[in-house]
Amino acid sequence: MEEGELADGWFIEPTVFTSVKPDSRLAQEEVFGPVIAVIAVDGLEDAIAVANNVEAGLSASVVTRDVKRAMTYADRIQAGVVKINQISTGLALQAPFGGVKQSSTDSFKEQGAGAVDFYSRIKTVYLDYSA
Repeated sequence: MEEGELADGWFIEPTVFTSVKPDSRLAQEEVFGPVIAVIAVDGLEDAIAVANNVEAGLSASVVTRDVKRAMTYADRIQAGVVKINQISTGLALQAPFGGVKQSSTDSFKEQGAGAVDFYSRIKTVYLDYSA
């Protein structure tokens, strides 16, 4: 942006990188911006292996009409949130959200009942009124 209220900011236009290698920095780091890295794979098994070889695991998505393959992906992918036939961004406020591995510190989930459980301690008290 060269004009208007955004003229002095640091902005990046949405960018698609193709032919990205799985071990490249772009593929290995979480990029929180309008950037996508396209990595070619040889099928479902390879896609899962490539995705699970990343140190982060915030969210993942798969688009398919094959429910069995979708559930295999959901079961085996190392991500805190898995979406099937949806984009990987966005969340439902009532559902726990957070990553695994190096995403979200791998120690908690945000939102929903998961947050209440994380910040709560349950205490059980027995009281005998007959004493």
